Formats: sequence, C-alpha cells, structure tokens
Amino acid sequence: MYLAPEMNSRAKILVIRFSSIGDIVLTSPIYRILQEQLPHGAEVHLLTQKRFAFVNEANPFVNKIWAVEKSGMEVFNELKEENFDYIIDLQNSLRSRSILKKLGALSFHVNKQNFRKWIQVNLNMWKGPIQHIVDRYLDTLKTFKLENDGKGLEYFIPSTTNAIQDIVPETFIEEGYTVIAVGGAHEGKRWSEENWMELSGHFHDERIVWVGGKEDSIQLNHSPFHLDLIGKCSVHESARLVEKAKAVICGDTGMMHIAAAFKKDIIALWGCTTPDLGMGVYRPKPLVGEHMHTTYLQAKRKGRPCSKLGNHCKYGMHNKCIDVIQVNHVEEAYNKIKNKWE
Repeated sequence: MYLAPEMNSRAKILVIRFSSIGDIVLTSPIYRILQEQLPHGAEVHLLTQKRFAFVNEANPFVNKIWAVEKSGMEVFNELKEENFDYIIDLQNSLRSRSILKKLGALSFHVNKQNFRKWIQVNLNMWKGPIQHIVDRYLDTLKTFKLENDGKGLEYFIPSTTNAIQDIVPETFIEEGYTVIAVGGAHEGKRWSEENWMELSGHFHDERIVWVGGKEDSIQLNHSPFHLDLIGKCSVHESARLVEKAKAVICGDTGMMHIAAAFKKDIIALWGCTTPDLGMGVYRPKPLVGEHMHTTYLQAKRKGRPCSKLGNHCKYGMHNKCIDVIQVNHVEEAYNKIKNKWE
C-alpha cells in the first residue's frame, strides 16, 4: 500500500481507458475529482482509442487527449516526454500495463474482478452483486485521499452540436418526449426488430424519438407522434436528445450511461448479461427533490448471466435471453414512470 503522495505543485496525470463509449462515460467522475480535489489541481491527460476520443472532446476536466488506433505504443515517445507524475489505468489490460510499465511513473489500476465474473458466468457460482465499476474506478484514487463527490456521471456536448430546436419539432420540446435507443454492441444485448416494431404500435399515441446507429434501422409503425432518427444522428446529437427527454428506454448500451449522466428516468433491457456484474446504471445518492427512476427488465432464466459482455447466450442467439422480455413488460414499466410524472 502506498502512502499518499506529497503534492506541492499541480500534478500531471495520465488516465488510460481505450474503449468503449459507455465504459468511457463511466470514467467521467475521475477527471472531475482529480481536478477539483487535489490540493493544487491536476493536468489530466487521457489515452484512448481514436474512434472514442469524441466522448471527451468537450470535457473541461480533460486537458489533453491522446488518440490511438490500437496501442499506446503509437504515441509512446511523446508520452514519455510528458514526464507524468502518475498513471491511472482504468483499462487494466495487457496493452495498458505495457504502457505504464515502460513510462515508469507511479501507477494505479482498476480491479476488473474478471476472475470473479468468470466464476459467476461460467460456473454459476453466484457470490452476490459485484461492486459497480465506477466505485472501482474511484478506488484508484484512494491513495490520494480523494473521495466520491456524489455528483455522478457527466457527459459534455460540444457547442458545435446542433441545438435541440434543430433536431426535433417545437411540439416535442414543449410537450415532452421519451427517447428509445435501439441496438447494442453485442447480439445478446439487442432486442429483436419485431419487438421494437410491436412496441412502436403500442406507443402510437406517445411522443417518442427513436435513435440508434445506421445498422439499427427498423420498420416502425407509423405515428404522427413518433420521430424516427435512427441512423440520422451523431452520438452527440443523440445525447442532446437524451438531455432534454423525460425518459429513456434502451438496452445495456452507451446511451444508457449517457442517460444516467443526464439524470433521466431509465428503463433498461438486459439480456445475456446482468447489471449485477457491476456495469448497470450508476446513480449517486440523489439530491433533495430528485427522484430518478431506474427499471431493469431481465429474462428470468436458469444459468444467467450467459456471458460477461452479452456476446454469447446459453440458449442460442435465435432464442436469446433479451427476447424473453415482452413488449407488455416494457409498457408496464413505462406506465409506472408516467404515473410518477402525473
């Protein structure tokens, strides 16, 4: 165990987190706490993959982003010249450890709990919920005697991103809307197109904005209250929509964590994995007057979770766990949230 470092000047700190969107959003408290709680502040650098660098491009707590295609070795010489005081490794992989070893600065890394996850997923030896990854990220700061500030996640939208008035009609803004984010990084996290189509029919009189990637395009039931922006918005524009929404319905995706950053009511569909593995919606202790609601919808099947990342289902991808969640389950959860609004 290290003693708390003596800091007589502003510390230069490298944070490593290569991927992906949701995982990087979950690191947001780290940068803020380093900047706000260290006695002399911090100069925070982030090493990440180029395709995910945009997530923090407007983050005022990140001073410089080092974007690479695959490995930190691509910019190793430049990183070496920075003479970092400390390295905080939130990736904790072979490629991140190789970087911090070569840079030689005092380093701290996140406990990914991979062995415990493997036991629980592969041997069905359930040991109870795993500590949330955000709290494990924050554990890397204990040596500095820094504490969880309770402010939760943040997502910063660049000023160049379209304003909400340029994305949705004025009636949506005035009367309020719900965002439904379809898709998912892994097949086991994706609700079927048939289910989304059926849900759009059930929600025909609800004001809904649909978002997702270009690969997520689905044939929705026509409704004048629905706006289909699937494949038409950038992640920042989708975040803008989430920022102004009343609630978000989604799978276990980066958009779920962005919704948490904006303190939204969330209905999250979980398939072959489970939030109990430590990657669920992160909610700090709510402030007075805040009543954020999170609903997890999960298949009740023996042997879950099927996989750590949701990329494998023990029941087969044609009978995957997430499709056990029925449309009426989502509708019931949504009606409960609506009752709270009313």
